[in-house]
Amino acid sequence: CLLGMASKEVMVTAPLMVALYDRVFVAGSFARAWQCRRSSYSALAGTWLLLALLVLYHGGTRGNAAGFGLGVTPWNYALTQTAAVVHYLRLSFWPAPLVFDYGTGTVADPWTVLPQALLLILLASSVVLALRHRPTAGFAGAWFFVILAPSSSIVPLLTQTIAEHRMYLSLAAIVAAALAGLHLVMGRRVWVPALGLAGALALLTHGRNADYRDEITLWRDTTAKLPDNPRAHYNLANTLARAGRTAESVPEYQAALRLTPHNAEVHFNFGCTRAAGGPMAEAVPEFEAARRDDPARAEYPLRLADALVAMHRPEAAITCYQSALRLNPQAADTHRCLADV
Repeated sequence: CLLGMASKEVMVTAPLMVALYDRVFVAGSFARAWQCRRSSYSALAGTWLLLALLVLYHGGTRGNAAGFGLGVTPWNYALTQTAAVVHYLRLSFWPAPLVFDYGTGTVADPWTVLPQALLLILLASSVVLALRHRPTAGFAGAWFFVILAPSSSIVPLLTQTIAEHRMYLSLAAIVAAALAGLHLVMGRRVWVPALGLAGALALLTHGRNADYRDEITLWRDTTAKLPDNPRAHYNLANTLARAGRTAESVPEYQAALRLTPHNAEVHFNFGCTRAAGGPMAEAVPEFEAARRDDPARAEYPLRLADALVAMHRPEAAITCYQSALRLNPQAADTHRCLADV
């Protein structure tokens, strides 16, 4: 448990699930579990201190990927996860269609996720009642909600606000509960539908693996399923550009910019692609937009200056080189380029 706390934040739920398992399957009550194994639970709870120290050491965040105060409020994240958890539940019973990257979008209007919120409230209430009257079934429900909670309810994860792989631990509870329920109804004959489901899911897996055969196929599949995902269009554009398919990358860059018009990184890479495969005059507006949207990166005025030199506009290029040097005075190559001009 201590090693787990040093590895993954979701381990915060491990002592809680051990205590709940003890209450449901061994001791019969939390009081009895504490009476019999208080030293074990004290040790398990002590491992939270390591996780707390690691979180505090990193300022309550995991880089720019997860944590509070990074631009997404807990309220908007919780609204987004309301729809996400219901989506995960549906995929648990039939995993199609699957999406590689859902992007970074969030939900701002609570009314748009009201049906999902009501469903989750009903399910969570059922789990609480089941823990009192049908504790085995209640444990499966608690397993699902408690383990999923840190990443899909509480701590904002900014790089992907929805991600199917977050179900990798909670999914086991749903599968086990579903098969246990079938076994109660069918007895040993449960292997017949179970084998049929396994075969159908194996075929789905085989088909899904085909989407991973190369980057272009994977990102095309993602943009087809989520056409409003700017990051998918951007990654597809970059992949096509790297493959030398410049003409195909242009509409993908343009789609990404329609969805996020002030994304400096997209403008910059679009400009680099334009510079490599077309008239330099088409690259300059993209470099200018990148510089305007993110004036703190020296790379943007530097590449703009290179493009202006290629267009025989030395005066404008000198100004851009000087701007790049103000941002990065130690860049020897930039000094050399400025001296050449």
